[in-house]
Amino acid sequence: MEEGDEMLDVYQGTEFKWCLVCKDNSKDSLNNGGQNESQLFELAFNKRHKDKALKSYLPFILATAKSIKAQERTLMIYMTEFIKRNDYYKKIGKAWKRGYLLYGPPGTGKSSLIAAMANHLREEGEGHGKSKSTEQNRREEKVTLSGLLNFVDGLWSTSGEERIIVFTTNYKEWLDPALLRPGRMDMHIHMGYCTLESFQILANNYHSIEYHDTYPKIEKLIKEMMVTPAEVAEVLMRNDDTDVVLHDLIGFLKSRMKDVNEVKSEHKKVNNKMDEKKEDKDNDKD
Repeated sequence: MEEGDEMLDVYQGTEFKWCLVCKDNSKDSLNNGGQNESQLFELAFNKRHKDKALKSYLPFILATAKSIKAQERTLMIYMTEFIKRNDYYKKIGKAWKRGYLLYGPPGTGKSSLIAAMANHLREEGEGHGKSKSTEQNRREEKVTLSGLLNFVDGLWSTSGEERIIVFTTNYKEWLDPALLRPGRMDMHIHMGYCTLESFQILANNYHSIEYHDTYPKIEKLIKEMMVTPAEVAEVLMRNDDTDVVLHDLIGFLKSRMKDVNEVKSEHKKVNNKMDEKKEDKDNDKD
């Protein structure tokens, strides 16, 4: 990202805006390792959301960043290799561009990973850190597949050789294969539900613990159901008492499990009724 570039993030229905700010350290270089300029991200939000920002959003960002660190390292290796291979792409006659697709349910860290990618490119230097963020119009608009393909291909043809574009979606299966093919979305990265490792990182970040007696029960429940890191983080932030909050998490997971089982039971009843009606019709024909 360049100075002044902004990225909008939405957390639990609240908008948070990040902006890259550059600070002149030339007058205090001795205290800044000899660097004349330092860069930092400034967070802006409506003042009525101050408590949510300090007690919920920022801790969630830190925890999410840790939980996706391994995946991020792999991705950064691919990105670093890509930006160093300009000559190779010229040699084989291919455009020097790469598209990434991050897909998965809401609350699994897609926006956080994009911010990390932009920051990594900025650190690589040599103009690789350029980043643009656009927000979709909130009005419902019909877009044809042809129009969307032309728009995506147009992004690749804008000024400059090197292009890295990141796409995100909650439903990869809804995308047309023409969009998913190499050349538009070269690398597909699944941002999934909370794993055992993600839970342990979140618990350590919010309560500074490596292990607790409730871990086996919590991990068993997480294995059996789908819950996002954001949902787990929300429960972990409800209380400073570790024992209380972990038992609350068990209660939350059991409640979710009950809801899921009830939905499955209802679906099964509906399917059984449909099968019975079908059998009755077949018997009537006979």
